[in-house]
Amino acid sequence: MKYALVIVGLSVILAYSCQAQVNDEIVIGAYDEIENETRYNTEMLETYFPLTYRNGENTGRPVYPNGDVNPKEGICADLVVRALRNAGMDLQELVHVDLLSNKKAYGVKTPDKYIDQRRVWILKTFFRRKWKSLSTKIDKPGDWQPGDIVIWDIGSTIHFHIGIIGKKKRRDGFPYVIHNMSYIPFVFAGKTIEQDLLEGPKLLRLSLGEWKIIGHYRSQ
Repeated sequence: MKYALVIVGLSVILAYSCQAQVNDEIVIGAYDEIENETRYNTEMLETYFPLTYRNGENTGRPVYPNGDVNPKEGICADLVVRALRNAGMDLQELVHVDLLSNKKAYGVKTPDKYIDQRRVWILKTFFRRKWKSLSTKIDKPGDWQPGDIVIWDIGSTIHFHIGIIGKKKRRDGFPYVIHNMSYIPFVFAGKTIEQDLLEGPKLLRLSLGEWKIIGHYRSQ
């Protein structure tokens, strides 16, 4: 009995260690996007951009798996795709495989392996199905850990927004978020940054818009 408990304890420790390592790799990948100064391309919200890049090189043809748009630009979902790839997870393939078998759950009739992982509403379903769903309340700083995925309803009738919890914290312990958003003077940089955004954007401590967290997920 004693040895069984020891084995169980070691298994729990090992699992926690592996999860922590995955989260660390996700955060590293997100910070790489900040260092890259990946700019937000608003055209990608309305125009179909083929994923012709692999490992930073343009192949000249659609790529699956591990496809990407120009690594110097993207939308909010591209940050998450790239950060998770740094942790060994290719959302392009993972989302496509799960979606093919669960079209009804995703609300998608015709899957597209070249764009579905870049749609936040689809990512929300994927993370809810495959990752650990956590509290969306902003009342306990410890509930929010680096590498967590957070999704907001930003008041748009078309788009959600997605980001990754970073390591920087406010004085009250709540973390900043790594994200990429279109340029708005004094509010959004138009490139990937780490920002005090959990409660939505602010200017001179005044809230701008009604942002609501609708998803909070952690790898498991």
